[in-house]
Amino acid sequence: TMERVVLVDGSNLVYRAFFALPQSLMTASGLHTNAIFGFATMFRKLFAGKLPAMGVVMFDAPGGSAVREAQYADYKATREAMPNDLSAQLPIVEDLCRAHGFKVLKLPGVEADDVIGTLTRLAKEAGHEVQIISSDKDFAQLIDDRCRMVDTLRDVTFDPEVARKKWGVAPAQMIDYLALVGDAVDNVPGVAGIGDKSAVELLSAFPSL
Repeated sequence: TMERVVLVDGSNLVYRAFFALPQSLMTASGLHTNAIFGFATMFRKLFAGKLPAMGVVMFDAPGGSAVREAQYADYKATREAMPNDLSAQLPIVEDLCRAHGFKVLKLPGVEADDVIGTLTRLAKEAGHEVQIISSDKDFAQLIDDRCRMVDTLRDVTFDPEVARKKWGVAPAQMIDYLALVGDAVDNVPGVAGIGDKSAVELLSAFPSL
């Protein structure tokens, strides 16, 4: 039978919660709680009282992604370290996930995105439908009739049509789109002189690179 498999990009949610809420939120002992509170709020809103049959929350393991760095040495080279006020909250966020009946997954050397991508493929092959909880455009390539991406902060569910309206290309073309435009956040260069608009024009004229 088809079940709903929910794959939560924990790192994405916790960063967004941390920067969306004031850092003045803290316990009497001085532990900052803005990421915990924001994560908990989004998590509860997500399920509206109905937990999925299968759910996993993925976090990036400490030490970076050896798999990606082996392919591109400068991957995320410009990314700043996680703020201490955020890293101190992570153990409690993980406890919160487990309290909701979710497994927490961190694979050393493998980025959480890659784990989510693999589990999405396996879940679809097993006949299930998938919800990816994130706002990361890298996941748009996985969206199809049985996979949706849900941005809980903006309350948007991306199906193939909504994804095409957002990025201007079909989900299957997102790999080509990102190859053309690059990704400054991850320090990945694109093709010189090609931005969002020209990438969309090229992929409208040609189906792939």
